[in-house]
Amino acid sequence: WGLGVRGSASGRNFGRVGEHVLRCDLKRRKRAMLFKHLRKPLELAAGQCRYCSGSVSGTRTGAGGGLEPITTPVAIVGSGPTGRTLSLLLSNFGVDNVVIDKRAGSSEHPQAHFINMRSMEILRHIGSLEKEIMALSSPKNEWDSFVYCQTMLGHIFGAMNHFESDSSKNLSPTEVVHLSQSKLLPLMSKEMSASPRIRQFRSEELVSLSPESSSGVTLTSSTRDGRLRKIHAEYLVGADGAHSKVRTLLGVRMRGKDCIQNLMNIHFSSRDLSKHLRGREGMLYFVLNPTVVGVIVAHNISSGQFVAQIPFFPPVEEASKFTEKYCKEILIHAIGRRFDVDLHEIRPWSLSAKVADAFSKGRSFLAGDAAHCFPPAGGFGMNTGIQDAHNIAWKLASVIKGCASPSLLDSYSLERRKIALQNTALSLSNFRETIQVCRSFGLDPKFANRLVSLYSSVRSSSVLGEPVKNFVQYALSAGKLQTSAWNPLRSLQQQHLRSLLSAGQSLRLLYPREDIGFCYADKSELTLKECLADDLILKRSCDFVPEIKIGSRLPHCDLLVDDNQRTISTLDLVPTSNPVFAVIVKSSKEGSEVYDAALVLQDTGYNIMPVCIKPLEQDPATLPLSTRGKGIVVADKLGGWRSAMKKARCSMLIVRPDGHVAKVQLESEDTDRQAKPIQMLRECLDELGMRQTKSIHE
Repeated sequence: WGLGVRGSASGRNFGRVGEHVLRCDLKRRKRAMLFKHLRKPLELAAGQCRYCSGSVSGTRTGAGGGLEPITTPVAIVGSGPTGRTLSLLLSNFGVDNVVIDKRAGSSEHPQAHFINMRSMEILRHIGSLEKEIMALSSPKNEWDSFVYCQTMLGHIFGAMNHFESDSSKNLSPTEVVHLSQSKLLPLMSKEMSASPRIRQFRSEELVSLSPESSSGVTLTSSTRDGRLRKIHAEYLVGADGAHSKVRTLLGVRMRGKDCIQNLMNIHFSSRDLSKHLRGREGMLYFVLNPTVVGVIVAHNISSGQFVAQIPFFPPVEEASKFTEKYCKEILIHAIGRRFDVDLHEIRPWSLSAKVADAFSKGRSFLAGDAAHCFPPAGGFGMNTGIQDAHNIAWKLASVIKGCASPSLLDSYSLERRKIALQNTALSLSNFRETIQVCRSFGLDPKFANRLVSLYSSVRSSSVLGEPVKNFVQYALSAGKLQTSAWNPLRSLQQQHLRSLLSAGQSLRLLYPREDIGFCYADKSELTLKECLADDLILKRSCDFVPEIKIGSRLPHCDLLVDDNQRTISTLDLVPTSNPVFAVIVKSSKEGSEVYDAALVLQDTGYNIMPVCIKPLEQDPATLPLSTRGKGIVVADKLGGWRSAMKKARCSMLIVRPDGHVAKVQLESEDTDRQAKPIQMLRECLDELGMRQTKSIHE
């Protein structure tokens, strides 16, 4: 370790290793890192530099000292939840991919922490992720509520339990989970490391994109010691965050609101605090008192992991004032008692609401925060990114494998940008509802922002600058006095807050309609201007009944397989190892004809899977189905599927590889059975952009 590299350096490598470490050490000394005393050292593997964590030995080089060039079907820039989900899904589909990330490792900062139902449905099809996520997640009773309080251990104004009247229990084969991103990413890394189809390059930053050619995209990455690597990919996906280099190089603009609110995140841990929170557990603690107004996120109460989110107002308040001592004082007033706390990281960030003009350009695509940024109210940021990856993964796999026309990829931007706009509007609406709670106590962020604007307008004045700044600082502090227990209006404030909670006009945790009910074929589309309107408050409902319709996720119903010995979901009917369309039919004479027609088309090279869902009581031997090819016969366990089909009045449907309905054949439509179901099916598949291929299911 004396040289700055884990492991010994041979004489042959000593010069290069020593030069690398000295260069990194010099950069480290020159770089003024804010709060660097709070950052944890990274665990290093053999041959990693302790200063940049990059590899300094054992890396193959190309001509001229550059790194070995790479050719790959898909290159992914960014290794957050979106990039890793995409990489793993492509790997499931048998598509090789390369992932590069400028970071040496995953951040210890918890960041996003809520995984909704649709995201869990996606992750449950990746190795053992669902099981491992469930094992790491806290017990639900620790995070089922939002608590509004004077301090975490003090007076509680009100609380909202989000699962008391939960109507979403039977909507999915899985459930929502509270798990920090910093815990999720290592689980995903474990799955990626086990896949021979994934190559990862850490501490490599994208520096340029060459003009696109008919064969793909060429990008250049650079290690921290300046060595370059050429990567030629058929397709490129930028999942590199809000400050996306891919988006910048493509020339795609983000539009919306840059800074809605500045916040300081204080990541801390306290075992003592976790013990004293027993009986008053919650996911979010909205703290309102004369000293502190903010939100404490309990990432894991059992282990005592928390993040305080404290609003601040630059340039009236500077980030530099949040020293270790100052932050500990804030935490004492937020908790309501003096405890030993360990500070791990202090970082400023800002809420924004922005959506890219387009999510694709040629052979390049944007996903996750590179394509959209929302306020965290509702937890749609990470989840929307995971679902972006789900949408583009099967389309890339279908095109790369020759199963679909390249024009299929055009639908990615059309479908996902629509959902991003909807989630932008919902997140902003949720954020405004959290402000309603603040207004119950006389706090108005708009008024605070006007004061800050006043100072900004005279900041450069040598006469007015300092006096106005002092006035604004005083006004901001005085405003918080309205939350005092001695305020004569306290009872009215608390009454108003409770009325908001009982009327469902506060921030929620569960959004089943927006979570699993979004529809790609929905004709109603908000414009970005409408999404950003200050007066937009969306009507929400926890009551949601899924239905079979084009563009929507297939409703979840329990099915029985293996001689009625094993239960699966309708969402499990689409294979995850190949981008296959499921053709689902009834157990009728007409359904049998379509089933057999699907088998014929399967034999000719269409990537489809015929599925017959029969009533539980029906004997499979009575089904007039062909036994050729790869078809599936399952039983409707509880009658849920029969009810869904009856409500939709459909006789046949085609389901995409991502579980969304692509085609519905209504009972009332003239199927002209004498004109051959094969012709009808072929026309449907051609309309969906599917192609015949010689590679039948492996």
